[in-house]
Amino acid sequence: FLSIFTSMLMDPVVEQRLKAATVDSQAMLEREVRLLVGMSSISSFGSCLFTHQRPRFERYVRETVLDPVHAQSLPPLYDLYMDAKSGTFQAVVEIVRLTEPIIEAQNICVATEEFVAFQLRLRRLLAINAPVMLAGTAGSGKSTLLRYLLGSKSPSMSCVLFRAGPTAGPPHIQGALVRHLSAQESGGAFLAPPTGKRLVLLIDDLH
Repeated sequence: FLSIFTSMLMDPVVEQRLKAATVDSQAMLEREVRLLVGMSSISSFGSCLFTHQRPRFERYVRETVLDPVHAQSLPPLYDLYMDAKSGTFQAVVEIVRLTEPIIEAQNICVATEEFVAFQLRLRRLLAINAPVMLAGTAGSGKSTLLRYLLGSKSPSMSCVLFRAGPTAGPPHIQGALVRHLSAQESGGAFLAPPTGKRLVLLIDDLH
């Protein structure tokens, strides 16, 4: 929760919105902060719930956390993401429409609103270098989400997917990383990701 909430507060656009709300009125500032707390709750505690439990949790957030204006006007909270340009929460419908399916040898994964919204929240955490652990039952989409991040193009991240196993150890992880790094001569020879990018290690089935 704190990582997600902090990532929103650190967003320059959100900071400007909060400053404007402070000038406007105390009630407006409280409304904006309540929205950030509510959406952080959905993205953290709410993401750990089973699908059949989420509607009840969303009702709780709307009734006890959000300002009545937002509680009545916002679409389903699980389908929202924070738009980086406007600093507002918007539905992912248009992004879902433009998202290409993940095509693999034996299956095709078509992104849903909830899936896209979740991976956008995950990207926000990665952007502030917050470590993330995905937990869930078999078939809940953890591995699919990692493969989606691996296959999507990012101007700031270079992702490496490491599939852990019973015999996996440090040499195996090192080998997976080295294959995605290149030698840099500046300041002495060392390995680094492509210029301008951060290396993100995705570990599947960590036990």
